[in-house]
Amino acid sequence: MKDNLNKKIVLYAMCLLVVLEILFLFNSTWLAKNYVALRFKMDISRVSRQLKNKNLPEQEKAIKYIELGKILFKQKKPEDALRTFTQAVQADPQNFYAYKYRGITNTTLKKYPEAIADLQQYIAAANNADEKLTAYYHLIWAYTTMQKYDDALKVCTNLIKMHPSNAELYRRRASVYGKKRDFKSAIENTDIAIKLNPSNPRFYYAKGYFYHRENNLEEAVKNYTEAIKLDPKWLSYYYNRGTAYYRLGKDDEALNDFFHMIKIAPRTSILRMRVLYKIAAIGITDLTGWRMGTRHGTHPPRTGQRPRRARPRKYQLENDEVYQ
Repeated sequence: MKDNLNKKIVLYAMCLLVVLEILFLFNSTWLAKNYVALRFKMDISRVSRQLKNKNLPEQEKAIKYIELGKILFKQKKPEDALRTFTQAVQADPQNFYAYKYRGITNTTLKKYPEAIADLQQYIAAANNADEKLTAYYHLIWAYTTMQKYDDALKVCTNLIKMHPSNAELYRRRASVYGKKRDFKSAIENTDIAIKLNPSNPRFYYAKGYFYHRENNLEEAVKNYTEAIKLDPKWLSYYYNRGTAYYRLGKDDEALNDFFHMIKIAPRTSILRMRVLYKIAAIGITDLTGWRMGTRHGTHPPRTGQRPRRARPRKYQLENDEVYQ
């Protein structure tokens, strides 16, 4: 009798463990998200209590405001972060980090003139050249977005003189040249970036993008392929290569890239929606044999089975966008 009872207890315990494990698997993502949210709340509460101290010196208060602003920024609350960084500037106008983070936040909020003013003030005051690079990157972005390409190029060129072996700077200068539609200079800069760091897929992708914009599609495909070899999980690489294949009239290769994208892309991805439109543009109207699953993605048909097509190129792409 006692042995049977012990066996039942052990069995119930094992069942309970299985149930708990299943619950944990289902709720692990929920728990992780709520843990992060709770951690943010605790950090905000801690810093807010410290700021209520009336005896806190203004310089210390500015540091605390910066800490609070960074927490809010990480929590994806840029408007609140901006107000907090402004309070840091007001508390201690000599704290150049307050200008740096306010400038970065202004860039996020697309307030580019304000961002440029703050970032320039930080750059003028800061001493650490490596630490200033992040601010310079945001400054280049702000100038480029405002179509002040010459100012952006000037910043890039000055930075390259200070950091001639920094491959990322050449890529950023290439991006500005690309915005100016000077694709020859853009490709030359990506070549230098690749020479300095041949293992970075973004450099090959950027080079492919500029060739794509020049309508040199064969070279574009070649560079997109190099990027995919180095990072086979990045969606834009397949999207752009598939688009280049489509323009070359290589529909089968384009479909391979587009269907592979559907397989690995999240269902909410904008690129996934765009690629479905491009599949329709090629003329696929019947996906018989292609398994469209919510979890397993799209799989090609069995050997010898091809999807039926409408008349070739029944739909033309109105906007053949590619992604930089």
